[in-house]
Amino acid sequence: LKNLEEGIINIGSTTTISENYLMKYLKSFHDKYPKIKINIINDLTDNLIKDLRNGSLDIVITAIPEYKINDLEIHEISTLHDIFVSNKKEKFNSIKDLLKEEILLQQKPSVTRTNFDKFIKENNLETNIKMEVVSHNLLVNLIENSFGIGLVTKEFVHDKINKTLFEVELKEQIPNRALGYIIKKDIYPTFVTKNFIKELKRDE
Repeated sequence: LKNLEEGIINIGSTTTISENYLMKYLKSFHDKYPKIKINIINDLTDNLIKDLRNGSLDIVITAIPEYKINDLEIHEISTLHDIFVSNKKEKFNSIKDLLKEEILLQQKPSVTRTNFDKFIKENNLETNIKMEVVSHNLLVNLIENSFGIGLVTKEFVHDKINKTLFEVELKEQIPNRALGYIIKKDIYPTFVTKNFIKELKRDE
């Protein structure tokens, strides 16, 4: 176990974060410790937190919810920026003008959508929603194929910016979000989990 030549880790994450953020850390961890069995469970953040509490997960990597979670340890590891993008260069005088256009969004109850809906409500704005989809990657594909302007996470499309996607110029910004990992507060993490956390923090 000390040499990490055997063991198992159960990781919970949303599909979007697994595909667009977590993969490089999974690969580097697997390259170092190929005999460790890695189980990845994709679900909504609220469901993953429940699974962590009942012991079926060792760690959850997700966009940190705004509501308080007093019984678990939450550690921020990165910042996420939500931006509007199009497949061509566009500029609007205000976000109010932009939202008159047909907008593509992720479906509720994703953390991205929850953060955006809160921003809309706090600023008394209205949205002309054309399409809602579950998958962030599908949303990106739709925008690339001229279905409209959409709200995406900048860190997950950085390799496409100024190529197939263009950030819409706006004065206002959607509030940033925190990405992090969540573990149980009163239970010491396993040796395998501790080493996976080290991998997650290697870019700090």
